[in-house]
Amino acid sequence: MILTKLKQKWQNPDSLQEKQTSQPSPFHAIITFEYLAGEMNGQEFSRIAWPEITLVAIKIEPNEDGEPHPYWYIGHSEKTVRLPNDTENIEELMTALTELLPHFDSELTHQEIQTALMADEGRYDIWQFD
Repeated sequence: MILTKLKQKWQNPDSLQEKQTSQPSPFHAIITFEYLAGEMNGQEFSRIAWPEITLVAIKIEPNEDGEPHPYWYIGHSEKTVRLPNDTENIEELMTALTELLPHFDSELTHQEIQTALMADEGRYDIWQFD
């Protein structure tokens, strides 16, 4: 359910967060059974093992054009993988989060994601594992 609604938002031409250019994103999430990593232009820049992940947050920050843009922070208090919402394979990342993080696929999580993606500023704690 959460993935369907998020895909609809990403594919909606009226979306506030729609990418303004037709160029592909240089960002890619590397998803394995052992870890999540971020990659930019083919170079890995951050990696975290799935069992180490205790938080998922979205923070609205200026993109390269200075416009507010959502960035995903996935990790723990001292280490995160930071990926923009227009990451090339963001749908695969959402599927992995849903499958590998306990209780990520919940109505509360869905509401937090929707709120964050529609915001112009702020940090939104989407999911935490205590």
